[in-house]
Amino acid sequence: MAGVGLKRRAVLALLAGLGLAGGVWGAEDAMPESETDAVLDAVFRALLVEAEPPPGEVVCVVVRTRVGGKEQLGDPSEALLERLRKARPNARKASACSRTVGEPTTDAASGADAVVLDMGPVDWRDDSTAVTEAGFSRGGYGSFEWKYELARRDGRWTVTRATRGHVI
Repeated sequence: MAGVGLKRRAVLALLAGLGLAGGVWGAEDAMPESETDAVLDAVFRALLVEAEPPPGEVVCVVVRTRVGGKEQLGDPSEALLERLRKARPNARKASACSRTVGEPTTDAASGADAVVLDMGPVDWRDDSTAVTEAGFSRGGYGSFEWKYELARRDGRWTVTRATRGHVI
């Protein structure tokens, strides 16, 4: 079955190269989860620069995915969370944080201050370019969003463009 998806992506890439297909790949053309995790890892690191969380602040991570064409919020996988903890050891799943509208976000276990970073869903242009949105908020203190374009370079995903989005 893996060969069918690979063939389909190859045909789509060929058609795109001929100018006969374009846009973003659909959910049925999704890349492996490990590739999505690698993209989100690069976005997480870029977003940390924007959010500037102080060393003691907990980082609560929300991952947006598309299921049946609808966007859903959820926790990062254990594998992704482990990757993110290499950049930020106190990263937590969003479900481990306490969020109340208009109140500061905190780590549910310790009560420590927290910032929420949300990322995704990842849209694939092809197997070496991706686009996603991400943002951060500190409870009732506003929300900041960015659109990220990424490319695979030398085997690693790199942010090639970041565009500031909504500030709420």
